[in-house]
Amino acid sequence: MENIISHHEIFQHPEAVTIKFGLLKMIAELRNAFPWSRLACQTNGWNSPKGDWSGDWHCPALEIVKSSILKRLPDKGYEAQAWFNVLDPGGVITSHNHHKAELSAVYHIQGSGELILCGLGVVPAIEGRIAVFGGLIDHYVPGPITEQRISLAINFHRKTNG
Repeated sequence: MENIISHHEIFQHPEAVTIKFGLLKMIAELRNAFPWSRLACQTNGWNSPKGDWSGDWHCPALEIVKSSILKRLPDKGYEAQAWFNVLDPGGVITSHNHHKAELSAVYHIQGSGELILCGLGVVPAIEGRIAVFGGLIDHYVPGPITEQRISLAINFHRKTNG
């Protein structure tokens, strides 16, 4: 069995244009409901509260993104928790990792700001681009960025019984 911690993959979502507007609508609703929220590693931006796809958030566009990632994983026993990041011009996301997650992913919705996966390479800021990587991989968005960057961050954890 593959060591899932070292799994990493970068791919383009084939339905990026179709699902973009559903994701942007959900972001607008969340930003209206939670106008001030920011991660410690983020400057000049906003992030949504974390949501659980199984109940907290229901959006057809999110389901499409989730299923496209899960079908590529060698092991299907994961639960996902996600949040949106909006980084405004001049913003930066400093180096960090998601040490409590077995796998992490970033889905680039729109804007500038490449994602640097330390030791793995650069993920260009292309709408619909998905990067899946081990939760222990340090990553960041160098800045200052020139235009707003919107992405969906996802942490995958093993399903627990009971």
